[in-house]
Formats: sequence, structure tokens, C-alpha cells
Amino acid sequence: MDELWRQALPAIYQETRAPWLFASLADFAHPDCTGDFPTDEAATLATWQGVLQASATGDAEAGALVYALSTLQVPLGALDSAEVAARYAPRQAATD
Repeated sequence: MDELWRQALPAIYQETRAPWLFASLADFAHPDCTGDFPTDEAATLATWQGVLQASATGDAEAGALVYALSTLQVPLGALDSAEVAARYAPRQAATD
């Protein structure tokens, strides 16, 4: 029983990432909000913004993903997949 938390907490974290991210975006948009957005969610946030932009320009797959994520039908980890990130994450400019 002592090890139950080791199994439960990672699953709980994955299930609560999306509601936390969506709520915190509203908080961080407020001018009186202090602090920094967690850097461990920066890549996920960038991909989310790419999916939103693609959805707004008519990408049906992005629209379906926005709906599924916004209604918590799929976990936020869907944005962390290599396929989704490759399609929607902003591309880094090459530096020489």
C-alpha cells in the first residue's frame, strides 16, 4: 500500500495537465499575474498554440484535436506526440 502513490501520482498528473494548462493560460494573461509559466510545459504550450492557429485557418484535423482536448476527451499528452509536434509546433529558426 505504501507504493500506491508511486503508481497513482503520475496518472493523476497526466489527467490534470489539460485543465491546469487551460486555467493557467487565463491566469497568466491577466496583467496582475506574477510568476513565470512553468518551463516544463513550454513545448506543450507552443504546440497547443500551433494547433489553435491551424484550426483557426481551417485545418480540420487541428479543429478536431482542439475540440477533443478542450472537452478533455483526450489527455494533453496528445500534444507531446512526435507526430503532432512535428505538424503543429513552431519551427526553430536555424542559426549559423
